[in-house]
Amino acid sequence: MWRSAVLLDQAQVRGVYDNPDVSKRLASWLSLSVSISALLSLDRPDEYIAALAQLMEEWEFHYANGAVQLMKRIGSKMQGDDDNSTEVKPRCEPRSSALSQ
Repeated sequence: MWRSAVLLDQAQVRGVYDNPDVSKRLASWLSLSVSISALLSLDRPDEYIAALAQLMEEWEFHYANGAVQLMKRIGSKMQGDDDNSTEVKPRCEPRSSALSQ
């Protein structure tokens, strides 16, 4: 019994974690959940939304395949960003008052 909600035996649980595709997905969801938990300390809703949007964009880019990453780089170059780095650029800049706190 898991959390009094789902009845799973050890073989079923091991079967999920032994699957390489599922293991990759679990690792990506774990990194996302840990990152989102850090955002909970933000007090202002506008800061939270901007940080969450940036986090989702970076998470999506990091776990995307090479073709998706290439398309995002091409799209950023078409918008005038000639930087050759692989870093995902923020869509919005934080307010100066947020930086001084």
